[in-house]
Amino acid sequence: MINSQTDFFSHIDSISSLSKETIEMVFDHVIEDAKYTIAITVYKRAAFLKQCLESAIHQNTDIPYEIIVVDDDPTRNNEVHALMSVYSNVPNLSYYKKTKNEGLMDNMNRSIILARTDWVLLIHDDDWLCKDYLKKIDNYHRKYPDYTILVPSHTTFYFDKFIETKSSFREWMCKMKGCWRIRPLDFINGTCATPTGVLYHKDSFIQSGGYAKQYGMAADYVFFAKHSSENKILRINEKVFHYRFAENESLKQDTIDNTKVIGHYLSVYLMNRYRWLPQSMRDRYERTRLWISCKGDETEIQRLLGDEVYEKYRKVSSSNFIYRIINLYVKVSVFFKGV
Repeated sequence: MINSQTDFFSHIDSISSLSKETIEMVFDHVIEDAKYTIAITVYKRAAFLKQCLESAIHQNTDIPYEIIVVDDDPTRNNEVHALMSVYSNVPNLSYYKKTKNEGLMDNMNRSIILARTDWVLLIHDDDWLCKDYLKKIDNYHRKYPDYTILVPSHTTFYFDKFIETKSSFREWMCKMKGCWRIRPLDFINGTCATPTGVLYHKDSFIQSGGYAKQYGMAADYVFFAKHSSENKILRINEKVFHYRFAENESLKQDTIDNTKVIGHYLSVYLMNRYRWLPQSMRDRYERTRLWISCKGDETEIQRLLGDEVYEKYRKVSSSNFIYRIINLYVKVSVFFKGV
């Protein structure tokens, strides 16, 4: 159970438990001198997969790379299976299919460890890459070789409708430089990284333990916060892939609830771990953060956290002004102090 006692930075090994018996290779093509692997996680969405796959195949680069598709649906001869058969002769493409559904987090873990290269670009089947993704990410990789994860920016779509998004405070501060190092306290008010469209150093990812499915669909939130405390993560302003909200787990109410609860307790954990503020100020910040997250609905806060925890927060006055001041203070401090 996730609560105020949860140690989000404890090591959880989600890699070694993956069974070799639950996956089989459908077809395989090897590029001996490949520098990168594009690993595509897929589950049933053949219509979206084609666009993702085409964007991976037609990269505008001379860099040798491989593509692997890891299908989490054990059903044979379905739409994804049929689509992949059309691409079976692509010289740098391999296709793996599960014999048992493992879920998204384990499928992401599986996709990264299946790569034969040291660096793996993970992308979900409903997202797609810009043509210059590999060329541009390679430039950052060579410029910042000691970073173990590179997180580029993206455009956002709801199905096929473009969504205008605002730049974050850190993005605004770093426009001239174009990138910055992600720090743990960047996560006190939400995540600043998504697992898709991201370049991972394979060995560092395995050593970190991978995505822990105990945290549900918020596992990426926890993973990046923890990884940023142990390794260097580079956030890149440049938009080099397209992120799509579609009919998936992230839009389900249970997933939304879980993300809010974990977001709350992870924020509390980080604020307490780094102890920049008096406890009373941290409580007021978290109280207002919850209030904003739940759009001022006290009943919703009580439903998410339970009666006992809510009773504690009910006694703390909320202040949107205090929240904004503390949030600005933390972000400026993270930027200049590098904690």
